[in-house]
Parts: sequence; C-alpha cells; structure tokens
Amino acid sequence: MENTKKNKNANIRKKLSNQNNDYDTFEHTINTIIKKVKIGIALIQAEHENKKIVDFYFIKINDTFKKITGFNNSILKKSFFDKFPDFKKKFIDTLKIVLKNKKSHKAEMFVRSIDKYFEFIFSYYKHDIIIIQLFDMSEKVNYKSIINKTEYKYKRLFSSIKHSVFIYNVNSNGDIGKFIEVNDQACKMLGYSRKELLNMSLNDIDDKTLKASIRETSKKIEEGKSVVFEQIYTAKDGRQIPVEINSTPIIIDGKTASISMVRDLRDSKFFENKLMEIEYFSKTLIENLPDIIIRFDNEFRHRYASPNIEKYFKMKSSYFIEKTFKELHFDNNFCSFWENSLSNVFYNAVQTVKYLNFNSKIGEVIFEIRFIPEFDENKRVKYVLCILRDVTEKRRVENDILFKNFAIESTSAGICISDINGYITYINKSFVDLFKYKNKEEILGKHITELTTDPNMINKIIKYVLEFGFRTVEGKLKTKMNSLIDVNISVNQIKNKDNDLLGFIASFIDISMSKKTEQELIKAKEKAEESERLKSAFLSNMSHEIRTPMNGIIGFSDLLKDDSITPEEKKYFIDIIIKSGHHLLSIVDDILDISRLESGQMNIKKEKVFINNLLYEIFIDFQEKSRDKGVDLIIEKGLNDDEAIVYTDETRIKQVLNNLINNSVKFTDQGYIKFGYTLKDNHLEFYVKDTGAGIKKEYFDQIFKPFHLSEEYTTKKISGTGLGLSICKGIIELLDGKIWFVSNYKKGTIFYFTLPYKPTGRIIAKDSNKKTILIAEDEGVNYLFLEKFLTRYDYKILHAHNGKEAVNLVNIYKTEIKLILMDIKMPVMNGYEAVKIIKNDHLEIPIIAITAYAMEEDRKKALGLGFDDYLSKPINTQILLNLIKIHII
Repeated sequence: MENTKKNKNANIRKKLSNQNNDYDTFEHTINTIIKKVKIGIALIQAEHENKKIVDFYFIKINDTFKKITGFNNSILKKSFFDKFPDFKKKFIDTLKIVLKNKKSHKAEMFVRSIDKYFEFIFSYYKHDIIIIQLFDMSEKVNYKSIINKTEYKYKRLFSSIKHSVFIYNVNSNGDIGKFIEVNDQACKMLGYSRKELLNMSLNDIDDKTLKASIRETSKKIEEGKSVVFEQIYTAKDGRQIPVEINSTPIIIDGKTASISMVRDLRDSKFFENKLMEIEYFSKTLIENLPDIIIRFDNEFRHRYASPNIEKYFKMKSSYFIEKTFKELHFDNNFCSFWENSLSNVFYNAVQTVKYLNFNSKIGEVIFEIRFIPEFDENKRVKYVLCILRDVTEKRRVENDILFKNFAIESTSAGICISDINGYITYINKSFVDLFKYKNKEEILGKHITELTTDPNMINKIIKYVLEFGFRTVEGKLKTKMNSLIDVNISVNQIKNKDNDLLGFIASFIDISMSKKTEQELIKAKEKAEESERLKSAFLSNMSHEIRTPMNGIIGFSDLLKDDSITPEEKKYFIDIIIKSGHHLLSIVDDILDISRLESGQMNIKKEKVFINNLLYEIFIDFQEKSRDKGVDLIIEKGLNDDEAIVYTDETRIKQVLNNLINNSVKFTDQGYIKFGYTLKDNHLEFYVKDTGAGIKKEYFDQIFKPFHLSEEYTTKKISGTGLGLSICKGIIELLDGKIWFVSNYKKGTIFYFTLPYKPTGRIIAKDSNKKTILIAEDEGVNYLFLEKFLTRYDYKILHAHNGKEAVNLVNIYKTEIKLILMDIKMPVMNGYEAVKIIKNDHLEIPIIAITAYAMEEDRKKALGLGFDDYLSKPINTQILLNLIKIHII
C-alpha cells in the first residue's frame, strides 16, 4: 500500500516537472520576444575635463526611447546622469570601459523617477559616442518594483502573487545574504512571520545536503543568468516542503540580488491554470506580432511557425510544422543559409543576427533574423528561436540616408543644419575645413551667430527665411582663427510631412578667391586705364618736351645762315643750339634708362667713389641755377674726405642726385635746397631737402611710377618727362639701397635714399707723412680748384665752409694742420673774425688770406688783423706753391 502511494506521488512529480519545463521554456520565449520588439535608442557622448571623462550627455534619441521613458528632445545636450542618477555612481567606470575597449555591456536598472524597470545595452559607436539600446522590462519583471521600498504599491503587488517570493543579495563568490523582502505567501508556506524571515537567509531554510548546488546556482545569478531548479525547504515546524525555484538576477543599489519565485510542488492546480492563461496570452501576442516567429529543433525542423509567415511564404503556417526547408522544396542556397546559421547556434550556443534577401510572395524583401538559443535543464541548446523582421523599407531608407550623407560629406560646400533656435546639430567635413576647425565636435552645439562678427546679418537671414522659405546672400564670416572669409550663404527651411518647422539647413560656399580675382581684375582694369592715361599724357608731354629743344636747334640753325648776323649774335645762337641739344639728349637718356630698367638690362659698374668730391662737383653744377632763382644751395658732409668712400656706380649715383636736386630747383622759388648724407649703422643715408611746393598726399602712391606728372604742374611752365623719380628708384634698388620721401604740401619735401657702406679705414693712416692744409672757402668752385690742385702735391686737405667751421676744425686737428688758406668773405663768420680767434690760441699756425679784395689797403688790413700772408684772386698757382713752401717747414 505504502509503495503504491509512493509510486503515485512520483508520477505526479514527473508530470508536474514536465509541465514546468514546458512552462519555463515557453515563458522564456515570450519574455525574449517582448524584450526584442521594444527598443529605445539613444546616443550619448563623453564630456572631457583635463583629458578625463567626467560626464556623458545626450546627443540623439529616437521616438521609441521618448515613448517608453516619457522624455523628449529637451534632454538633448543634458547630462545622462541627470535622468539616470544611479548610473553615475555605479556604472560610469563601465561606460569608460565601453569607450576604451569598444565592447558592449549590458545592465538592468529600476528608474524611480518614471517607475519603470529597464535593460540597457551600451555599445561603442565612434568619436566617444555610445549607443544605448533601452528595453522596457517592466512587464517582464513587474514584481521587481518591490525593490523600491519607498513605493507603497509594492505591498498590494506582492500580496497578489500566489507563489512564494523571496528577494536576497548574492555575493561575488556565490554566497547569499539575508532576505531583503518576502511576501505573505512565503510566510504562510514556511510558518514564519515576515519579521522573522527578514532576519533569516536561505541557509536557514534550505536542505543542508544541497548546499553545493545552491552555491553553484548563486554564482550563475551573479553572472546575470536566470536559473530554474528544485529544492527542499524546511518549515518552522520542521516540515519538508519540495519546491521549484525560478530565480532571476536584479540589481539593487548597485549590487546583484536574486528575486526567486517559489512554487510549492505539493499543489499544481494554480500552475496549471496559470499555464493555460499564459498559453492563451502567448498565442494572442505571437499571432498579432508583425515579426515572423519560428522555432527549430536540432534537426532543423519547424516546431512552431507564427501565422504571419503566410504573408511572405506561399503556404500556410501549419504546413511548416515538423518539416525542414529542404522537405518544403526551397532552393539550395536558401536551405544552406538556414542550416549553416542554425548549426552555428546549436554548436556555439550564442545569439546571432543575420540578414537574408528573399524573393517572397510580395516581392523582394530583406529579413533581419535574430537566432536565439533556448536551453534545457542540462544547459544544452534544445531549440533555436528565430525572429524574422522585414527591414526592406528600413534598409532602403538607410541606404538612401547613406547615399545622401555621402553626397553631403563629399560636396565642396560647407553644409550646416541647426534646430529652430539656431543651435548647430550637424555639419559636414567641408564646413569644418572652411572654418579652420580641427573636428566637428568643436562646432556642434554652437549658435550659428557665433560664426560671424555681425550677428544681425544671420538674424535678418533667418527672419527672411521664416517668412519666405529661402534666402541666398553674400557675407563675411569668421574662422576659428578669427580671420574673415567671403562666403555665399543659402538657407532653407527643414519641415516634416506635417509642414512643421524642424530647423534650418544652410550651405556655405567660399567665394574669397573669386572675390579676390574680381578685385584683382578691377585693379588690373584700373591700372590698365591709368597706364593708358599716363602713357597718353606722357606721349603728349614728350611731344612738347622734344619739340621745344628741337625748335631751338632748328630755328637758330636757320638763323645762322643769315650773313647779316653779328659775331655776338652768332655766338649767342650757337650757345642756345648747344643748350637745346643737351636738353634733347637728356630726354633721350631718360627714355633709354626707363626702358633698360623695365627690361632688366641696365648695367651697374661698381668702383671706389669719393662721395665728398662727387657732392662738390654736383654743388658746382647747380650753384648757378639756384642762385638765379634766389635759392640758397647748401652742401653737408657726414664724414671726412678720407672716410667718405663707397664702392658703387659713380655715374648712376650722380644721376640720382642730379634728378633729385634738379626737381628741387624746379619747384623751389624761395628758401633753400640742402643736400648731403649721414652715416647710419652700415649705410649712408643721402638726402635732398627743399623749401619748395611740396607734394599733395593724393599723389604719394604715384610719385615713383613712370610717366607720372601731377596735373597741377603739367599746367605750369615746368618741363619734365615724368620719368626721373621712377629712374631714381630703379637705380637705387639695383645698388642695394632704398628710396623714400617726406613731404608737406606748400612747405617742402625731403627725398632720402641709402647706399651700403663698409668702412675702409682712414686714408691718412696709410701715409702719415702727408701735411694737412685747411681751406676755408664757401664757394664750391673755388674750393674744388684748390683741393684738386693741392692733392696733386700730396697734401691732405680739410674743408671749412665758413669761419666758424674753420675755428672748430683747428681745435680738432690743431696738431695736424700745418697751414690755413682762408677766404675773407664767408657766411656765418668771415675771415677777419676767424683769424683773430685762431691766432689768439694757435699763433704757430700760418694763415694765408685768399680773397677777391685786391687793393693795397685790403692787403694791409689783412696783414694787420693777423694773417701771415696775402694772395688775391684769381690765384696764381706758382705764387701759391711758393707761399706754401715758405710757411710750411
């Protein structure tokens, strides 16, 4: 009798066990389907501070994400941890690892703020961006809401569950902690009060002989796996209760815990009712899903096929059951795909996703197929669940987006998309390059007005686009380096199918080069017109300049044929012809010189040039001209004669100085003309300064251009080719110098130019036996005559322009000066005054008066005031030599 009862109980347990396996497998399948079909997507990006990740912020969310979370676009650019605060403490390191290792990570979390339980899958995307797949797990684990002890609703939920429920912590080594929560059914089953059970753990109620299996089961829970197993619990009164436990891992306060639903195997009626309820629910759910659901066994036979398979396949779903695709006569390629894919899942026991192009009943479609392994109690893959989703339209859209994105990224125009508030949400590579940024992240999130120095321009464009839909303008925008670029800007509205404004799209085309080319063309045109005008004016002026001397040459040549002219008239006519010939030759020389300069054929011959001598020669040439106009001509030296030596082209330097001084003489009617040089560092700086008409500022940039003659002066009787200053500039640049001017209109002008200078040492050091004579003479011609004559007799010459300079030079060279030749009539200080001062301190230095005063009383006066001897002009060179020999010992 007792054995019969035992056998009956064993049969009941076996039946219940088989029912339970079917229930678990089916329930797991449904949960998996629910998990896969509800997906929210969000993109978050890392925020760095001092090269460390300190936060993540939302950059994109999809509609499903909004729907299941209740959030909207206002969370964009906001911290991820503001919406999911528990993650910062528990998972920020995990997110960093996802970025570093570029691998996916799964986590579960109860979000108190929206009273939902989610599964998160974090996957690396690119550029510090993580893709979040968000699955609403609230229906699957609705009983897990009891973990939030602050929610009053959990008591009602807990008490409504007919099975016993236990929640407890699981440590990393598989150890278990005390119960966190239990429901009323658990208390009733074990005979303990809730307070008593919350001070206990599984160790207090589990069968001691099964400790090893409990520890192994706890480790699996810690690894994130759900497990189903049987156990024997011990009630308070010692009763042994066989139970079936379905344990699922959850996260509570960042730690792994287990929520275990415990079914008392002594009563299966509730289970059977529940199974029927679930079967009905499951059938209804699966038959209404848009996806195709298929289950295969290890022989690749269909164990289940959802009804909607008939939409794509030319047979009813029932016809698939217990048959393979080969037996259903599908083509070999199709069958090979399924056999290989299923074999891989059965062998590797891992979930995979593949894509299949299939010529279906409704046409060519693309299926996304998720292969999900289902395990038996021995952890072997019993079935493979396949979820087929029609992604044809999705792929088409993705390809369309990919194509458009490629087109946008490939275009040379900078493309920028902003939201309705003007904040930049997308840019292409050309935009980054155009504005000189390193990457897109430097620009994303900025307001479009930050790209210009004139925000009002952008605001006006947006206002116009809002009213009329489109706008194209030209403007200046600034780059990252704050440089300005000319761009053509085209702005359009972005609207959805409901005509709601979503934002703006703008294209930016760099027109800096075309603008520059346009400006250059304008300048070239203006320059050509100016050149043509100048050349016309030049030719007109040349005609006048050439005809004037030619008129003198031809006219007076004809007059010379007349036998009645007197010898005096004849001499006068010849002088005019010669002068006109020189003038004509000067014009021809100018034309030839400018031609040589422009063609690069002007030859430069450098040699040793004595600058002071050159200045005196020029002084003599212009002294009479300046005197005729009542203008003082002043020469100033910057160095002594033996130091004023440079290696340059003497002819060309003289040509430059002649041109500059000649211009000063032309345009100066009163005052003075001063020319000379000073030593500055490693060059000589020459100058020609006058108190003449000056130059207007509007002519400053044209003064050195060929053919230039101010209209103000071409209307006056002032001759010139307009080539002189251009020739001067070309010559000075060939001699490694530079030329410039300073001018005040109606007050005068100073022209400067430089020549390289390398000191050669004082010539006197070469022959220290030369005797020094000081010549005090203000007339350049007279000084030049004496200087040239005496240097032939190996005398060293010092020059003073007046009596005051003579006194100063005597004080400097008192031990070297052996004789003074002094003119009596000189500016600043005359000879009488100077000899008195010199003789007072240097009685030993002989002084000979050289003067045009030739009367005897003049001679006596000079000798009486301190002169040692007297010589009248014009000077007899032999008498001069005799006097020098007398006074120089």
